[in-house]
Formats: sequence, structure tokens, C-alpha cells
Amino acid sequence: MYGDFKPKFVKQYAQIRTSMVDAMDKFHEEALDGTFPSPEFSFNKEVVLNKLY
Repeated sequence: MYGDFKPKFVKQYAQIRTSMVDAMDKFHEEALDGTFPSPEFSFNKEVVLNKLY
């Protein structure tokens, strides 16, 4: 997440920075152009709530 910064006491298990940045870029792009969220990933069902009183 922080580029090349790595404290001496931290064991690094994976290099995931590139994957994370690519995924966030894709999400941002789809959110801006309106392709996300699509109906497949939305809860747009009408909800009917009965009155309590």
C-alpha cells in the first residue's frame, strides 16, 4: 500500500499493491460512467412497511 516502504519488523506475505490500485481504478471508472452498480448488483426492490400505530 505504501510503495517501497517496509518496516524492518514487518513480514511481507504478498505484493498486492498493484492489484488493489487496479481494482480501485476500475471501480472508480465504472462508478463515474454509470456502469456500476448495475441491476445485477443492486437492491432496487420496493419495500412495503406496515404502519406501527
